[in-house]
Formats: sequence, structure tokens, C-alpha cells
Amino acid sequence: MNALAKRIHDISVLDKARRVFGAKTHDYLGQKVASGDLEALEARNQCRLPVDYRRFLEEIGTGVGPYYGLLSLSKVEEELRMIEEDYQEANAERATPGDSFGLERQVLALKTLRTLDFPNLDCPDTRGGFIPICHHGCEFMTVLVVSGECAGMVMDTTNFDSRPSHWFPAKCPPGIVEYAQQRKPISSFPNWPTFPDWIDGWIRQGVQDLS
Repeated sequence: MNALAKRIHDISVLDKARRVFGAKTHDYLGQKVASGDLEALEARNQCRLPVDYRRFLEEIGTGVGPYYGLLSLSKVEEELRMIEEDYQEANAERATPGDSFGLERQVLALKTLRTLDFPNLDCPDTRGGFIPICHHGCEFMTVLVVSGECAGMVMDTTNFDSRPSHWFPAKCPPGIVEYAQQRKPISSFPNWPTFPDWIDGWIRQGVQDLS
């Protein structure tokens, strides 16, 4: 995690004008989270956070990160409440992030494919198995799967207040975003990224665009 913190510092120095998408919002500064606060969130939501995500929050913090930065714990729980309300409009069944992830079977089947040439997945039936971690702006957000065989996987989804939402493996977060400009994507971003893959992709794309 020290190496990752150094890379974030290095891109902060490189990006003096804060040209990378979201950098003017988070300024590459993280707010470290106490382990006790993470444990309290886990207890309230009956889940266990993936180790890499937990360490990032403890050692680097919320705020900094892809898009507009990682959500604070209070914002994660606020989003969870809104997601729960949205699900309850369509389903009587309640669920917590620690319950089964509703798309696990489909995701595990799709992971056997060599390409990602498939339709977006429909919204799972319950809010179980994931937490929101980042807003893209407009109708998109990134979520982290926290239960089952897919735990640690990062997925993108359309926002829940526009149900039915659609889900897909997280794309590499953008670096510099400028009108009518297309940047060359980095190579070797995983088809099914974990949290460290996603953070690493954000840094690599930003550095490539800046240089």
C-alpha cells in the first residue's frame, strides 16, 4: 500500500493543472478511515469488506480515487439507504450487503468467456452482496462486491433511481477527459477487475494521458 500511496503522490505532482477527470474535486488527497469506523460499518451492514479496499481506506483514505474519488463511509451508507428504498419499491424482500450477490451465477458463467461481447446484465433482484464506492456523475456509479465468490470484484452500473439499471464489469477509469478528444486506452486492463486492478488502471491511464 505504501507503493500505491507513492504512485498517487507522483501523479499528483505530475498533474499540476489537475487535468485528470475528478482531480479538481479530490485534489489527490485522501481522508484516512479508522479501523473502528470500518468495523462499525461492517456490523451495521452485516458484511465483511474486502481486505484491499479496507487497507486502502485505512492507509490512503476516501476522497481520492477514480472519477470524483471514493465515497466517504457516511456517503456509502447514505447511498445504501437510497438503494434499499429503490429496491423495496419493486421487491418486498430485504437484503444486506453481506447477503448473496444476486448476479453471482451469471458473472461466474461469463468469466469463462474470452471476450466481453455480451449484453449488459440486468439489475439483481436484491441489494445483497455489494456496496457503492464511487460516483461517475450523471447516471453511473461503481460498486464493490463484498460477498460470495465474486467478493472483491468491481462493477459499474447505471444509477439505481433509473431502474431497471444495468450492470457490467468496471471499465478502466478515465484519465484526461476533454471535449472531442479521444485518449488511447492503457493496455492490459482486466476484463473482470478487482479493487486494486481498478485503482491501478486509474493511475496508469492518468499518467499515460498526462505524458
